[in-house]
Amino acid sequence: MRINISSLKDKPGASRTVSFSTDSLTGLEWEEPITQSSALEVTATVINTGSAFVVRGEVRTELELQCARCLKRFRYHLVAPLDEEYIPDTSHDYADNALEGDEDDQFAEFSAFRGDVIDITEAVREQLLLSVPLKALCTADCLGLCPSCGKELSSGECSCQQEIIDPRWADLARLLDQQTDTGNV
Repeated sequence: MRINISSLKDKPGASRTVSFSTDSLTGLEWEEPITQSSALEVTATVINTGSAFVVRGEVRTELELQCARCLKRFRYHLVAPLDEEYIPDTSHDYADNALEGDEDDQFAEFSAFRGDVIDITEAVREQLLLSVPLKALCTADCLGLCPSCGKELSSGECSCQQEIIDPRWADLARLLDQQTDTGNV
C-alpha cells in the first residue's frame, strides 16, 4: 500500500485522503483459528507537517474467529486505528539506519521513506495484528462448555451433577467425608 506524496511535498499543512481495498496484504498471515472473511479497507489522511508526513486513519476488515469458551466460529468486525509518522530520509540521521532494518528500529516512533512514495503496508499489518483480541468471545456472556459432558452451556444447563469444590478446601472436604463415613462427626 503505497501513497504518492509528490503533490504534498513542498506544501506544509497540506493533506490528502486516500483509500485502499485489498483481499490480502503482503506479510500478513493469520494464525490457524483466524480467517479473513472480507476485503481489507484502509482509509487515511496524509498530512505534511513540514518536517514529516503523518498518516492517520483506520483499517477495517471482517474476521472469522473461534470463541475461546464455546469453540463456535463467529464473525468479528475489526476496526484498527492507523497513526504513523514518516520522516524523509534526508531530514534525520536515523533514517539511513531505519531503511536498512536495524534491530532497534522496531522501537522507533517514526518510519523513514525515500523519494515521493510512502509505503504504509507495515503499519497496517502491525495495527491489524495488535487489534485482534487475545481471547475472542462470541458474546460477552458466553458460558462456554460443560467440563464433564461438553454441552454448550449458553443453550441450557446440562444434566451433569457438578459439585464445585475450591481446591484449597479439597483436603478438608475429604477429611469430613471420612469422618462422616465412620460416624465421628
